[in-house]
Amino acid sequence: MPRLGPAPKLRPMRKRLVLALAMAFPGCGGAGGGGGPLPTPTSPNAAPLLRPAISIRLGGSAASGLAEAGGWLWVTHFGASVLSQVDPRSGREIGLLEVGPQAASVTAIGAQLWIAQYTNRAEDARLTWVDPFTAVVVGRSQPPNLCCELAGALGRVWAADPRGALQQIDPENGRVVASTPVPLDPAVHIGLMGDDRGLWLSSDTTPLLRVDPARGRVAATLDVGGGIPMAIAQGLVWGAGPHHVWAVDMASNEQRVRLPLENTIEVLSLAVTAEALWVGARRPGSVGVLLRLDLASGRLTGEAAVGLPARVLNVEGRIWVVDWDANALLRFE
Repeated sequence: MPRLGPAPKLRPMRKRLVLALAMAFPGCGGAGGGGGPLPTPTSPNAAPLLRPAISIRLGGSAASGLAEAGGWLWVTHFGASVLSQVDPRSGREIGLLEVGPQAASVTAIGAQLWIAQYTNRAEDARLTWVDPFTAVVVGRSQPPNLCCELAGALGRVWAADPRGALQQIDPENGRVVASTPVPLDPAVHIGLMGDDRGLWLSSDTTPLLRVDPARGRVAATLDVGGGIPMAIAQGLVWGAGPHHVWAVDMASNEQRVRLPLENTIEVLSLAVTAEALWVGARRPGSVGVLLRLDLASGRLTGEAAVGLPARVLNVEGRIWVVDWDANALLRFE
């Protein structure tokens, strides 16, 4: 596959942001029955220490988003206007692509990478889309407002407007072609996940919404006890609030998992493998941590100190973690 050429010379870095993307500005990822709660994890002090197999220092500043496409890993940098291209086989950053300021999240949709660029001001909202096979910017647009992760469904790109809307975007030109009013709290985390089967949207203080992408309407409203959707795996939508993880069956809308987390104040991202749940969180004192929990028992089976785990992603059974503080990409086996 084509590789990027030499990394372009970067402009001087802006002053490092103090808080992670999820804290710096708004929006950053009826009761469902079934399942029942899993056991409470053991004390964090008893968990085995996990160490990354690879730690990759990246160019740029304030690494934030992560996606896999075209055989590469791609990392956005909120503080440096660039997109890192990383070879997961060699564990090396092989190039940087200029994409513009406030590059917060990156999502692989269809054959392209979609980068959401935003702050807490609507006028800063930008979309940039990139061909991951040629590492070329394909297009740019300026939607009315957006935040957080994007999603793809039925040939459209979908984005949350933190003021209270779910936007449908034409992938040919990046323009908003339809908008669905939804209840969102712009002062807390907002999350969006989904595919052709359904879109899942929530903020920490509002119910989880299932939106039918064919009709562009809310199809179900679920009380999961707070939190936002963060991953899709095993036929479930997985999400979390500050102190718990939940999972909802994509077919029945029933809540199948509710797993309490001990000694956490914020969950930033999570990923699911066949046997384990990996949670990027913060503890009191703004201590960043990556937690590994056994899916069968809910037991905490390992943890690693990570400055601020902005994004956690499962790629073929390996866990990749973006550390905002260290501007690094970590791999755990």
